[in-house]
Amino acid sequence: GIGRVWFVRIGIGLLLTGFVFLSTYAYQNYIITWSAGSRVTLLYFAAVVLTVTGFFLERWKESLCNYGRVVAAGGWAAIYYTTYATYHIERLRIIDNPVLAAILLSLVALAFFAYAASKKSSLLTVGSLMLAFYATAINPMGWLGCFSGLLLSTIGMVFFLRFRWTQTGVTSLGGAYLSYLYWQGFINSTA
Repeated sequence: GIGRVWFVRIGIGLLLTGFVFLSTYAYQNYIITWSAGSRVTLLYFAAVVLTVTGFFLERWKESLCNYGRVVAAGGWAAIYYTTYATYHIERLRIIDNPVLAAILLSLVALAFFAYAASKKSSLLTVGSLMLAFYATAINPMGWLGCFSGLLLSTIGMVFFLRFRWTQTGVTSLGGAYLSYLYWQGFINSTA
């Protein structure tokens, strides 16, 4: 039903939005004196807690399996965003080497998608793709944002070809175009 599927997806999208914006707000107003490393550690901690909660819910009760997978997808997307932020977001920058940043982002994406493939879950894959595209789109688009879009699109298309999950192909292409359009239309018009 609507409550078991869409409300959960909308809720995790709102949670990820809060994760991105409230972390920025907290860094600007409350934990100003913290180092970038401490801030990133806090974000990774919150993302891992969300992911582990999803894993727990998925295994705890059969009726919570899909809910747990959506929560885990949100956690994986938060891990992806945090890795993205370690190079791309000034207050969270702990990596100065763009090649290292791209390698780490790739490793996180590959780790998640290896997990999704082991579960053979299109829900987990599509949810994380959408949330990862969203998390990177709501930040300024730099070369790492473009790389992120290419990486996510490629992995989504691999899942489409391997498992014949139409949703992953549509999400991959749609996510890449929509995040780019959002950046071009909204971010550039307000800059």
